[in-house]
Amino acid sequence: MKKCTKCGIEKELSEFTKLKRSRDGLYPQCRTCKLEYWKKNREHELARNKQWKKNNTERVRESSKKWKKENPEKVKKYKAADYQKHKEKRDKSAREYLKKYPEKKKEYAKKSREKETFKEWRRAWDRAQEYHKTLEQKARKVVCYAVKNGSLTKPTTCSECQNEGKVEAHHADYEKPLEVVWLCRKCHMAKHKTKRRIENAENKEA
Repeated sequence: MKKCTKCGIEKELSEFTKLKRSRDGLYPQCRTCKLEYWKKNREHELARNKQWKKNNTERVRESSKKWKKENPEKVKKYKAADYQKHKEKRDKSAREYLKKYPEKKKEYAKKSREKETFKEWRRAWDRAQEYHKTLEQKARKVVCYAVKNGSLTKPTTCSECQNEGKVEAHHADYEKPLEVVWLCRKCHMAKHKTKRRIENAENKEA
């Protein structure tokens, strides 16, 4: 138990915040009294703290560096929360900076590629692409064979823009090779771009 010097009531130690320089390691005032004082003197305390930091910049810097080193997970969490809070502003600022200094963009890209996490992601992406390409190739072969033997009819009109000319088989799912939509080259590429955009958005949300 500890007696608060402000209200004079004995309270549990958990009711007092920590203070390293005090004899018992706790503030002399309880949390409730401290909060009431803060509400009454908020502007004055903020100005006093700001001035103290200005007068002790080196001490603040060293203390901040030490805390960050001892609490890497908290730093990571706070940075992520701060980024989400100011995401649009940060992204805009980053784009403008990289546009102004294009050599920095190359430097950052090079450093990212050297990270082990990026290498692991790249290996996983390559494996996925290899599997995807294998399915894609199989699907194309099945379609070519079906067109040759007459079981699948290839039209001369794009089902999207209705233009006459050369058309290509578009697969929504490569595991269903005979379920195709016939599109011109332009519409076919547009379909794949839209699909990639949706997949990227889903991956970001996940």
